[in-house]
Amino acid sequence: MTRDVRITAVEVLTVCVPLMGRIRHSDGTDLPHQTKHLIKVHTDVGVVGLGEVGPRVGAEALKVAGKQIVGESAFNLERLRVVLQSEKFYRMESAMVRAAFQMAVLDIQGKVLGLAVSQLLGGTLRDTVDLICDLYRIAPSKGQRSVETTDEIVEHARELVDHYGFRTIKFKAGVVSPKEDIEVMNALRAEFPTSSLRIDPNGSWSVETAINVGRQLQCVNLEWIEDPTLGIPGMAEFNRRVAIPTATNMFCIQPREVPLAVSAHAVNIILLDLWYLGGPWSAKQMAAMCVPFGLGVGVHSGGGSCELGVGLSAQLHLAASLPGLVHAVDGQYHHLLDDVIVGGPLRYVNGAIEVPKGPGLGVELDEAKCEQYQNLYAEIHEEPHNRGYFYPKW
Repeated sequence: MTRDVRITAVEVLTVCVPLMGRIRHSDGTDLPHQTKHLIKVHTDVGVVGLGEVGPRVGAEALKVAGKQIVGESAFNLERLRVVLQSEKFYRMESAMVRAAFQMAVLDIQGKVLGLAVSQLLGGTLRDTVDLICDLYRIAPSKGQRSVETTDEIVEHARELVDHYGFRTIKFKAGVVSPKEDIEVMNALRAEFPTSSLRIDPNGSWSVETAINVGRQLQCVNLEWIEDPTLGIPGMAEFNRRVAIPTATNMFCIQPREVPLAVSAHAVNIILLDLWYLGGPWSAKQMAAMCVPFGLGVGVHSGGGSCELGVGLSAQLHLAASLPGLVHAVDGQYHHLLDDVIVGGPLRYVNGAIEVPKGPGLGVELDEAKCEQYQNLYAEIHEEPHNRGYFYPKW
């Protein structure tokens, strides 16, 4: 019997990894690099677990949380959840902190027991996971071309599909007028007649606009439209009036919302974001909750940011353990120009990535790369994101 494993220390590393360009979405324009916090959870048996979380959580919050769990058992997920969840109500920042540590603790458990995280989540049901072509408008930046017009977007999509083998394309809408987004989707369907297509305006359309756009897109044969408008009532009205399946990661990010969404007929597919939900184990619990309601499930990317190899590994293990997963998984990984894991970026083959083998998450940090991108973070004076949270925008 494996003896108890205790957490002895937590390290937090902040890295900044270059991206292919300044991606644009309905909230604004991102910077041409991805800032991420990596955590190392040390134990009294010498095993170190890895976690990852995006810039919406500060490094200081992770350090404070790390001190709270020193001395706790790495095999008591529920106890760790309670220790790290001090509030009664949902807070995204708190959920994301818990997610990073839950990821790391599962990595520890897997390494101690000699099991992959997907096995800890119930079993490895698939060895490879299909990912999507996450397609954005890209603003001009130094050394990078812009991707703004319909022709440029289709050309960019063709390059990505030819290089990576993607069979599903999701276009991030809501940056410009809905008329232009409709034009893009029609052009993508013409260029990719057999691909699955999705569109995601991140809730930036009013209910009226969403219904109008949805009706015009019914002939495009979309796999789904993700969060066309904000909130359960608006989504329910969209579902009543438009014959396109709907998906969400902007609500149903806590279990208590699921029965409300189901009773209102507000959504068809729940996109499991392991960061919003508090970690891989918590996301698997949410997936199980969707089954009796007949809801489809997908896997959302990165906690609202581009995932590095540690976070992507956690997503792949979650996806590998989901019996009802029939949709390609969200991922922005192809936007990265590098990674911080040993062996370099995980490799796409025919639009899919193999679930990392080996115990735990199956990846380890490349210390030289971590140092390189920690130094880059220290050198870069972060400019404010060009954000404007005005909803609905159209």
